[in-house]
Amino acid sequence: MIKYLLTILCFSLSVKVVFAQTTEVRGTIISSEESDPIPGVSILVKGTNIGTISDLEGEYSIAVPAGSTTLRFSFIGLSSQEIEIGGRTVIDVTMDPDVKSLAEVVVTALGVSREKASLGYAVQSVDAERLAETRETNIVNALQGQIAGVQIQGSPGAIGGSSRITIRGANSFLGENQPLFVVDGMPINNDNYASTAQQRGFGGGSYDYGNAASDINPADIASMEVLKGAAATALYGTRGSNGVILITTKSGGTKKGLGVEVNSTTTFENPMALMAHQQLYGGGDISPTESGFVEFTENGQQFLAPIYAKDGAWGPRYDPNVSVRHWDSWDKDSPNYGETRPWVAPPMGYESFFETGITRQNSLAVTGSNDVGSFRLSYTNLDQEGVIPNSNLSRNTISINTSYKVSDRLTASAAGSLVLQAADGRNVTGYDNANPMQGFTQWWQTQLNVDRLKNDRFTDGRQQTWNPIGPVIDPETGELISFNHRPRFFDNPYWVRRNYLQEDTRDRFFGNFNLNYRIMDGLSFNLRAMRDGFTFRSREGIPQGGITQSSYAEDVRTFSETNLEAKLLYDKRLSDDLSVTAMVGGNLMNQSNTRNRINTVGGLALDGFFNIANSVGSAQVVTAEENRAINSLFATSSIGFKDMAYVDLALRGDWSSTLPTDNNNYWYPSISSSFVFTELEALRNSFLSF
Repeated sequence: MIKYLLTILCFSLSVKVVFAQTTEVRGTIISSEESDPIPGVSILVKGTNIGTISDLEGEYSIAVPAGSTTLRFSFIGLSSQEIEIGGRTVIDVTMDPDVKSLAEVVVTALGVSREKASLGYAVQSVDAERLAETRETNIVNALQGQIAGVQIQGSPGAIGGSSRITIRGANSFLGENQPLFVVDGMPINNDNYASTAQQRGFGGGSYDYGNAASDINPADIASMEVLKGAAATALYGTRGSNGVILITTKSGGTKKGLGVEVNSTTTFENPMALMAHQQLYGGGDISPTESGFVEFTENGQQFLAPIYAKDGAWGPRYDPNVSVRHWDSWDKDSPNYGETRPWVAPPMGYESFFETGITRQNSLAVTGSNDVGSFRLSYTNLDQEGVIPNSNLSRNTISINTSYKVSDRLTASAAGSLVLQAADGRNVTGYDNANPMQGFTQWWQTQLNVDRLKNDRFTDGRQQTWNPIGPVIDPETGELISFNHRPRFFDNPYWVRRNYLQEDTRDRFFGNFNLNYRIMDGLSFNLRAMRDGFTFRSREGIPQGGITQSSYAEDVRTFSETNLEAKLLYDKRLSDDLSVTAMVGGNLMNQSNTRNRINTVGGLALDGFFNIANSVGSAQVVTAEENRAINSLFATSSIGFKDMAYVDLALRGDWSSTLPTDNNNYWYPSISSSFVFTELEALRNSFLSF
């Protein structure tokens, strides 16, 4: 009778709260061997993605959020340390060599495992547990402060926003500078569909739909290696020219029986480091009157009003003894028509526009293993409410990783992830009226009480904005003739968040099927079929009554890539002094991109009806299709002498469908070497790590 062992592997419920208060902690990091400063040490606030790296003098400085208690220090070849902060603002650290790291095995290009000490190029491993601890919704953000020589720019506050990663700086002025992501051998698409205006930083009214690598679930990662430099990435050809991030997903393991793992995390987020507004002068401009305000008479009563149409804070100095007509006193069907209030700084500034963001992540994984096979099946649910009102994102991920020993020589394995993501209410980016941050940080009237902006409509349904064109006054008598409610430069931010349409979905599957046949001791043949593909759909709409012309658009993009790869691998120690690792193989890659977009022309005929049939003019249709293929051959060999000296040779040739048929191939040769000084008798117990 087969007995199953049911083990509750993990159950954790954690709540992380991010507040604006931080404490600066600084210090110096030195070696225990020579007391020399150590540059490049990774410092991470445990339980967050906040990190930094020590400088050339071994010095560091890091902002620690309130509630965080531990700093983690790590460096290749040195033992990692976790140090309690304990209220201190200065923490000096002495780091010791890590003897166990000398024989560390890492995954290199095309999935070949090698001892790190034998490599002639830079490969850095990232602790998978640390990635999971950050509880980031985007795997790129989880790498912050964990890899030397890596720069990451994120989109704080934007649900599902793009994050950009570069390794050792930019390599191209016009081309792509981000590394290639590879999951279980499969290259993963990391497109973000950013417009040219967005990349320049202006936005142009576009939405940030995130980078596609965010579909990788950190909870499913078993290991991660970062390959840096041409020698490390040559076997990936031009796609690896900016570095490669190799990810291996979790499997069923070798422990017999059944296991269950449950994780639940809730994170609260509030904006921090917002720009402060001056509290001495109000908005608008100085009117050429004795009071500095617009002066007019209505029904025999004298009124003062700021210049609503001026989107800036150049108005009169605050004076609680002066009462004025504010922007929300012009609705004739409202009981507060004609109301005056003191000219003072608001009790609630623009900071109150933001809400407390909530991110909930729940995951369940079941694993099992016996003598001939193993499996891991997991489900992760992400539910996110953004700090911008009415913004939400949900993501459901189902992953499986299986392996089965068909015979003593043949092993079959498969791994894949199905990712279903839906979002609505993303925020417009860059320099655009619909982006509230543009107004808050550049064009704004500082006397505005943001809480009152929630009253974003007149009684008859028209938009009520803080930036209307304003009153029309008889220049001879000073009598009020009318009030022009039309927005001058800016819509009411609450009206934008409640009435603009933004929806998107991305349905994705990526995975592989692998056969490995052991021909003889040290020689094996590997065949792998891989696929990555998704369909992205979006709907965008702008209502009538605002600054921007009403519109509606639907967009559907598809991407698919298949790879068929065959490899012959040889790994053998020929003698006590000589070892050889070699590989030869080929790859067939086919990639397809399509886009179908349709949008209204001339605005919407009926307000609030977001449908192509509601276009004033004939709708515009844009279609595009792109197909490409690359056939590749590659080979690599590594010769080791006495586990001390190594020489690596690699060569890859690509034949591309996008080049002329008579001149469509190019080659990537590389050579590297390494010398393990600690294998010398005189240096075995020295300060060197290897």
